[in-house]
Amino acid sequence: MLAAAFWLLALPILAVGLRPLVIARGLAPDYIQFWSASNIVLEGGNPYDPTLQARYSADQGWRVEVEGAGHWAYLPYYYPPWLALALTPLVPLGFATAKCAWFAMLVESVVLAAWLLRRAGPQPTMLVGLCLGFGVWPVTLSIGQTAPLVVLLVAAAWRLLKSRHDLAAGAVLAWLSIKPQLAGLMLMAICLWALRQRRPRVVLGLAGMGALLVAGSELLLPGALAAMLKAPQVDPLVTIEQPWLGASWWSFLAWLPLPAGWRMPLYLAVALPAVAGVARAAWDRRTPPLKLLGISALATFGVAPYLRYYDLPILLIPLLELVRRPVAGQARAMLAAACVIVPTCLWLSIVGEPSPVVSQLQWLWIVAATAVVWLHSSRPLGSTLEKTPATISPALSNAL
Repeated sequence: MLAAAFWLLALPILAVGLRPLVIARGLAPDYIQFWSASNIVLEGGNPYDPTLQARYSADQGWRVEVEGAGHWAYLPYYYPPWLALALTPLVPLGFATAKCAWFAMLVESVVLAAWLLRRAGPQPTMLVGLCLGFGVWPVTLSIGQTAPLVVLLVAAAWRLLKSRHDLAAGAVLAWLSIKPQLAGLMLMAICLWALRQRRPRVVLGLAGMGALLVAGSELLLPGALAAMLKAPQVDPLVTIEQPWLGASWWSFLAWLPLPAGWRMPLYLAVALPAVAGVARAAWDRRTPPLKLLGISALATFGVAPYLRYYDLPILLIPLLELVRRPVAGQARAMLAAACVIVPTCLWLSIVGEPSPVVSQLQWLWIVAATAVVWLHSSRPLGSTLEKTPATISPALSNAL
């Protein structure tokens, strides 16, 4: 509660302080989709309506030839309607101030997530440094995407699960639905795990908050959920025509020049074992929450068909689980150091739109490397209990 109060009190101060930087650098350009959706919601319209989205985007200077790359008349809103509803308090501030407040909210989410995750293992200072220094944050924050909020929700849910505040943990987990393709596998795993742990209040909290979000959205915006499901058909996802912009196994296969009929078998060859691994971890009563959240987050990149590079911050969860394991210390140290240094260096050095090959190599190595180290350092399920003090190798401390 103290952290939440500090988060709210510091928000306006941080927004004012960051305003010159946000305006001068044009940070958080993707906020325009939330601005459009929230304005449409306030006027009682459909936040997925193409005409209304285009109108609000044009009002804020959106140009098809520039921001829309000659194709998009607006930045499509694909998120659930309750996110647009939750962001309506920013609308009276005006677009520029609201965008600054949004950016400040994302920055605070990174800091608060690091604070919550500091107890993932020993040496809290080192863990906070790893969380804050994760190399994907600069690009995610600069474009104004929701990944910091997702990581914060996961961190808060873990702390609540660890302290056995199950109803609250379930309610927090329900808010992960703002990013369903990123959180779907994780939510199913947590539900199975909670039932096996004889902790049904987690599921009740999740179901209760989920029902409230759905019912409230339908009451205030009738038909919005159906419109959300149709939105990718009205505005096809960018990875349909440009699969190299994705960060999932499915997008990677779509980018490769594969013979006809190979894509689905290769996808299933990764997706099915990933789902099986998550299910096995969830079924084992000895699996601690952080490990389950970590393996679910990692497996999502092999299962979900649509993920982008700005979704990669969720890999911070499996990375933290890895660094607290008492095995494969050198590999974990190298991975942690690479995840801090390499993405930031690449982001700073690559100017303009990268080629398809560079785009894939720039980001997918993080997923692949984390998966390899996870498999390499895996031990029998349940061997690393959350109540057992974990150790962090000297190699990791030296690397960071």
